[in-house]
Amino acid sequence: MPTYTLGIDFGTNSVRALVVDCADGREVGTSVVNYPSGEAGILLDERDPNLARQNPGDWLWSLVEAVRGAVQDAKADDYAFQTEAIVGIGVDTTGSTPLPVDKNGTPLGMLDAFKDDLAAHAWLWKDHTSYAEAAEITERAAAQGRPYLNKCGGTYSSEWFWSKILHCARTAPKVFEAAFSWVECQDYIPAWLTGTTDPLIMKRGVCAAGHKARWSRSWGPVPATSWWAARTRRTFRESAVWCRVRSYRAWWGSRRGNRQLVTCSIGRYAFSARATANYPLKQSN
Repeated sequence: MPTYTLGIDFGTNSVRALVVDCADGREVGTSVVNYPSGEAGILLDERDPNLARQNPGDWLWSLVEAVRGAVQDAKADDYAFQTEAIVGIGVDTTGSTPLPVDKNGTPLGMLDAFKDDLAAHAWLWKDHTSYAEAAEITERAAAQGRPYLNKCGGTYSSEWFWSKILHCARTAPKVFEAAFSWVECQDYIPAWLTGTTDPLIMKRGVCAAGHKARWSRSWGPVPATSWWAARTRRTFRESAVWCRVRSYRAWWGSRRGNRQLVTCSIGRYAFSARATANYPLKQSN
């Protein structure tokens, strides 16, 4: 029986789903679903042009609709296709797009108490409200001679993980105090698909960890636990486990009532996935 994989790409304005035949890479089903909230899927604030957030509820709704559309398209295109023949799921997303969650892994922006608070939603990659915090992190790294920025040109960005969390701590303390952890979009989606949104067991991919959170085995703990933002220490005090894990098992279809064990990849950034796909492979004899 033919087998297929499902790719899910979370962009700035939409979710794209793609079903591919494992035998030859043929695309057999596609679907694109726009995020319903905000302006083209982005939550804005006319008082601050640097602000760009996303509703995490949009991710989940658009995910379900995009996958449903891609599966229906595959059924129409390929008579041999069956959902039971999907053997793997791959996820890529924008980034850094961190999301504050409670101890159950529920996004704060999906709770009644915080649904109208933009700071409780996902901080989209193009959010630049933390430019001052990014500069502070850069200056402190240079002053202390730390190696954390050596591999990213020596400058931390307002688009990245820690500067956004530090800005939240300073400007939206209620959200910061309510957050048990912060989770990248690339890590939240696979966790939601596999029912592992508990921050204590959720797998954190090395793609986001290494690039935006400046994680590296060479210097041990996550940098924020040791130097650049004392108030962010509890962000990962109990919940951070950065993993170089390539995949884990998912009960595909369990949300539809049936159960089928498939492999779901650890998430990664979209630009990283493209770079890998375009990298020439060595020919073997």
